[in-house]
Amino acid sequence: MSNDLLCVDNMSFSYGNESLLEKLSFSIEAGENVVLYGLNGSGKTTLLSILLGMIQPSEGSVTYNEKSVADLSSVERARIVTLVPQRMQDVFPFTVKEYILSGRYIYMKASHSFDRDEHQVTDIIKRLGLEALMYRSILALSGGERRKVEIARALCQDSKIVLFDEPFVFLDIREKDHMKKLLHQLQQEHGFASIVVTHEESVSANRFFVLNKSVVSLSNREDALCLLKNKE
Repeated sequence: MSNDLLCVDNMSFSYGNESLLEKLSFSIEAGENVVLYGLNGSGKTTLLSILLGMIQPSEGSVTYNEKSVADLSSVERARIVTLVPQRMQDVFPFTVKEYILSGRYIYMKASHSFDRDEHQVTDIIKRLGLEALMYRSILALSGGERRKVEIARALCQDSKIVLFDEPFVFLDIREKDHMKKLLHQLQQEHGFASIVVTHEESVSANRFFVLNKSVVSLSNREDALCLLKNKE
């Protein structure tokens, strides 16, 4: 049996007659940290949408634990993979605590213990230093605060793989440095795998992917950045 948590096999995607992704093949193991680089318009957002099961590839397959993402229910997908988006959608003036707690909804049943959810949410809020914001509306948060709240919600969801879409945008230099260290620490503590889509050059990872219709996987960040610049 494969140790791969996520496997993308010969996957392509087209918008009409325009080919955006061509024959992508890669895998991610449990706990692995991957950085994904790509020029604007290279298909990064489309790839994330496919990995989340929001859109289907034109060809090939995407599997989690050897089960096709197309065959997973929405709850099953949420327990395996989640997204920390570039921007939080202003859909409702939840408090910070309420919004983070919503990450636990996929586990809630009639016989569910809400005390465990409360404990987990409180623990993560403290871990990310969000105590002072617990009862503030998410609509009143700064960009950096919203990013932390999105990460907290993802951690509460207990997904096996977390996709980060540009987690360092809207942050100043000090906040970016703090966020990079925080993500590394949280991954070590919680053991989730991650794919970090970013333009930042000083991000640590096990592997670096460069996307330009297809994916090139490299173990060295400098090689990845050199390849990216050659595609500009």
